[in-house]
Amino acid sequence: MSNPDNLERLFPVADSVSTALGFTLLDARLVRQGRRHCLEVTICKPGGRVGLDDCERVSRELEALLDQQQPPVLTGPYVLEVQSPGIDRVLKTNREFEIFQGALVEVKYKENLDGLGYSFTGKLSGRSQDKITIAHPQPLAASRRQMAGSKQKAAPAAEIDEVCLDANRVVHVRLYPEKLDFDDPEATSLS
Repeated sequence: MSNPDNLERLFPVADSVSTALGFTLLDARLVRQGRRHCLEVTICKPGGRVGLDDCERVSRELEALLDQQQPPVLTGPYVLEVQSPGIDRVLKTNREFEIFQGALVEVKYKENLDGLGYSFTGKLSGRSQDKITIAHPQPLAASRRQMAGSKQKAAPAAEIDEVCLDANRVVHVRLYPEKLDFDDPEATSLS
């Protein structure tokens, strides 16, 4: 069941279903949960959010297609879980960096960068093998507890167009939830 060849055959099937329904496949994993196997599929919607109905549609279509595969891609019982990436997903794979290029992200860095600190936000511009580029980085607002303990006022940050980071010095790059408009029901449906 958890044969790597299964995943190689499964990914294109899950990708075709996701694409046909207007979604992008982020990840597909076969994991063992106790005595059963679980196929976890993560989808996103370019320029939008993934809702429960979206996950159900992809799940129904994918399950029907998997049942038709000859020879079967998966043998034995399994549970299919289709999920959204979440509003604060940590980006790990090159595929995720490509898909979320242009998205607002939070970066945590191992070094204190002048004007930005250790953690900051910005638009993901790209990733090469050893560099991650962030456009229009802004320092993260200090928490109230940090502000209460500090007698210094934060100096306004100088406008930085772009920062190119050593990928080995990056702790994480995480999707940063943009401000939600609670008067708009679509904007409040969290990924």
